[in-house]
Amino acid sequence: MNGIKTTTIRLACVVAFAATAFAATPDYFPLQTGNSWAYRVTQGRASRPGTINVGTIETVNGQQYFRLQFFERELLVRQTEDGSILALNRDTNAEETWLPLGAEPGRSMQTSFDACSRTATVQSRNAKLQTELGNFDNALEIRYVPNCADAGTTVQYFLPYVGLVHYESTSIAGPVVHDLIYSRTGFTNIDTKVNAFTLATDSAVYPVGEAKEGLARLTLRVSDPIKLTFPSGQSTDLRVTNEKGETAYMWSADKLFSQVVREEQIGPGDKTWVMSFPVGQLPVGKYKIEGWLTTNPLLYSGYISFEVKQFAEPAR
Repeated sequence: MNGIKTTTIRLACVVAFAATAFAATPDYFPLQTGNSWAYRVTQGRASRPGTINVGTIETVNGQQYFRLQFFERELLVRQTEDGSILALNRDTNAEETWLPLGAEPGRSMQTSFDACSRTATVQSRNAKLQTELGNFDNALEIRYVPNCADAGTTVQYFLPYVGLVHYESTSIAGPVVHDLIYSRTGFTNIDTKVNAFTLATDSAVYPVGEAKEGLARLTLRVSDPIKLTFPSGQSTDLRVTNEKGETAYMWSADKLFSQVVREEQIGPGDKTWVMSFPVGQLPVGKYKIEGWLTTNPLLYSGYISFEVKQFAEPAR
């Protein structure tokens, strides 16, 4: 618990300083390439922990957007002057309010954040929030009105210059709560004592027909030693899917593994696996790559997007 307490004190001081130094327009969702957040389920049942990652900038119709991976969704978003987040609707090519972070308290707005929770209201900019990261009295609280039976976002809490720290939704199985456990932004760093699994590639864009293979890095980080059970000699796997969801490549498809149940101790610290995938055989398009540890049961998995593009040849 000492590690968590130290993190709590530092975070509380940073948030208090940030709120004082930049009180005019606090940033509740820092949008910078490379910023990332990780969440664990603290109530209810969910298929996997949640992550948020800010990717590269993409220009559409002369407007710049950040590629954002938000839990299991991928969006193009930008921030307005009042701090709200707009998302580009790829079907209509129109912008929609995604997070009304700059709205006046008490004002209800229609948002595109959740198809089952269209109406959102900024309840308070000085909400009290108690988490394992600390106790705060300057949280931005957004309440939603679900319009689907047994589904939808209900409440979110944001801290200035930190981002989303508490996220509640409802499902047919009951309430689900995600709490922040890790983040890296341009202003604050948070790291509680937890396990983490990450997937990264050596590039976000590959030239079509590239001769070399792409590389994927899977990393498991644990604060205390753990034992994992594998049903065979295989430890990891990788799948690449195209925009239609079709499998374009499966790492294990042409490989054989010993069929022996085994245990492996990991940690404390990091363990990394590097896997290759043939980008040269992929046509131009956007892809999703999924990587996971082949434990029984499945415990650690992640995904990330990449693109295969045709680059113009240099003029002679």
